[in-house]
Amino acid sequence: MKRFIDARKRSYAAYVDAMRELGLTPVTEQAFREQYRGGAATEGLMDDVRRSDHERFTKQNRERAGASSVARLDALIPGARATLAALRRSYELALVTPRNNRETLLDQLDELSLSKFFAAIYSSDGTLPSKAQLINLFRVGNGEDEPIIDDSEPT
Repeated sequence: MKRFIDARKRSYAAYVDAMRELGLTPVTEQAFREQYRGGAATEGLMDDVRRSDHERFTKQNRERAGASSVARLDALIPGARATLAALRRSYELALVTPRNNRETLLDQLDELSLSKFFAAIYSSDGTLPSKAQLINLFRVGNGEDEPIIDDSEPT
């Protein structure tokens, strides 16, 4: 998978907002990055928090991560447009993302001049909890060897 957006700032800002709204203290950005790179889900940063807060956090974090004010923190990775243009010459590209605010996603793709590269854009509507499920939906109709462009946080 290839990434074209650096979402680190958006991910951390959404996490901090959701934690503070619950009256909880977020970890530092460095600790967040280290745990995330270690494979921990964002919810995994709440080990000593009540289970009911985990569920509220997950909902609020997803809402924050999809908000247009937080999405503006994303940065285009250098060379992304050129790479997408080169890939588009040989493949039909589809974007697969768990983002559940489709309007914000489409606005962001337009602002970054990326929409034109994708024949299809698969995003979550809240019923598919993971990117893996979205990718599987895409692959059912397109084959296992199709390249996948990923908008997740780089490790």
